[in-house]
Amino acid sequence: MAPPSDTIKTNFDASLRSAESKCSLGGLARTSNGKCVVWFSYCLKQNLDPVVAEAMAALKAVKFALARQFFRIVLEGDSSTLVAAIRCKEGLRTSYGNLIADIKRLATHFEEFEVCYVKRDGNRAAHEIARLSSMSTFSANVLPAAISDIVMSDSQ
Repeated sequence: MAPPSDTIKTNFDASLRSAESKCSLGGLARTSNGKCVVWFSYCLKQNLDPVVAEAMAALKAVKFALARQFFRIVLEGDSSTLVAAIRCKEGLRTSYGNLIADIKRLATHFEEFEVCYVKRDGNRAAHEIARLSSMSTFSANVLPAAISDIVMSDSQ
């Protein structure tokens, strides 16, 4: 679903490669017409619990949006557990509770901040960025062709 015209949709995801002791985080920011304005990935050399990895990806996405001075964002991810945790009013006593607290603290810096759950299909571009970033950490304005095709099909 497209955000309002003055809002940036920021998707995030994590990809785990336990056999290689790696975790990749990825995401992208899109305008209301679906155009990708920037994307990022991080490669971590450690095994993480899937929800912890998703929480780290969400925190990176929020920091990324703030650094680029996006003041109205819709944060989207495909972990219903994580989205529910971010929406929860109380503090969490979980392995990822501090990450959620950081996300909520940073969210106060936005003029508008909304977090939404999307099914895997709605998060394909972020998932592919995370999956492809298992070798290095980077960010850029131009998407790799394979991911660009996914973004284009999402915006139609």
